[in-house]
Amino acid sequence: MATSEPESVSITFRTLREKREALDGLADSLNQDRSQILNEAITYYLDLYHWQTEQIEKGLEQANRGEFISEKEVNTLFDRLENQ
Repeated sequence: MATSEPESVSITFRTLREKREALDGLADSLNQDRSQILNEAITYYLDLYHWQTEQIEKGLEQANRGEFISEKEVNTLFDRLENQ
């Protein structure tokens, strides 16, 4: 059974001139068109948003079960991060 390509649709939005110029410069340097760069950026943003939402939901589930780290563990973590 042959699979078809997902339907492509147009979208229009406004942005600052500087952002469009930067986007076009990036597209030129990567030898891609603006649509390719924008689609990659949208995919990255959506993936990151979904990952972040999942992590928040997992954290809330853990908190609702009473699963917390101790104050000592928090302080140890902050000490380690400050000394990096």
